[in-house]
Amino acid sequence: MKTRQTNAVACTLWAIVLCIGCSRQEKINWQTEKASRNSMSEMVSATGTVEPVTQVEVGTQVSGIVDKIYVDYNSVVKKGQLIAEMDKVTLQAELQSQEAQLANAKTEYDYQQKNYTRSKVLFEKQLISTKPPPTPTRKRKARMKKRRRTSSRSDVTWGMRSSPAR
Repeated sequence: MKTRQTNAVACTLWAIVLCIGCSRQEKINWQTEKASRNSMSEMVSATGTVEPVTQVEVGTQVSGIVDKIYVDYNSVVKKGQLIAEMDKVTLQAELQSQEAQLANAKTEYDYQQKNYTRSKVLFEKQLISTKPPPTPTRKRKARMKKRRRTSSRSDVTWGMRSSPAR
């Protein structure tokens, strides 16, 4: 209760001081100047952390040596823009190797298919044993599909974007 009275007295005294101070008529002096161009030499310095609005992680579908870089750190890029080029020599050698393996798998598959067809005809004519002819194995088909997939993966743009360049 005593603090309430003390606060009330302090507020009343403060209001009186403000009224007395405001009642004095002091003349305010204004200084004007004609507008002109001038240089300002004031500097503002601040400390803090700059945070990006959006941050994106960039990666590639293939690994290798980067040959050329077309953008700088913190550069603004657009979707589909070429930002770097991979070393073509290593990737072309890998592509040729994958294409050779695919051609080899296709040849093996064709050979086994023809062998199956020939054995089937001979079996139907009862010119070979009663054991059924061997079918082209699923393993060979799967191997050929796998090589076809890896070959198509190697056939990418030498830069880091998704559209194929030929």
